[in-house]
Amino acid sequence: MIILIGGLVGTGKTELARAVAQNLNVSCYEIDKAKVKAINANAALQFNMRYSKPHSEEAKLMIYSRALQHLSELSKTHKDIVADEDFHKKHSRSIFFERIRESMGEGSSLSGSLQMRVLSGRGGSAPAAGASPERTLRHVSRDEKESQSLRRG
Repeated sequence: MIILIGGLVGTGKTELARAVAQNLNVSCYEIDKAKVKAINANAALQFNMRYSKPHSEEAKLMIYSRALQHLSELSKTHKDIVADEDFHKKHSRSIFFERIRESMGEGSSLSGSLQMRVLSGRGGSAPAAGASPERTLRHVSRDEKESQSLRRG
């Protein structure tokens, strides 16, 4: 199982991912670290970062491909992983999930149903903005228990 936590920059998703991973006693993969490695390995991307230029869609795909390669390698040795990424643009998010499906293949633990749960106020409660990772984790755990009971009943 791979749990992906997404959110805008500075919202605490890395802290939450670490707390979830620690609570579940699984590995935490910080996609940002893989992105930094990909950027450091490419002079054009380094230039863009140095001069605050946005990356092209092609560059973003390359960065995501590198991150997915690392995630794929990690999934071979770790059954469960928690990862975080901003995923704030629908296009980038859909590309990322498509790349996950492509890179993991049919026989992997990620093939099957790839689902994304979104914490928001739509259709239910959500943790307050700025809530601690522990409070958000309790909220996610409560929602998951409710979802499981609905599936059973």
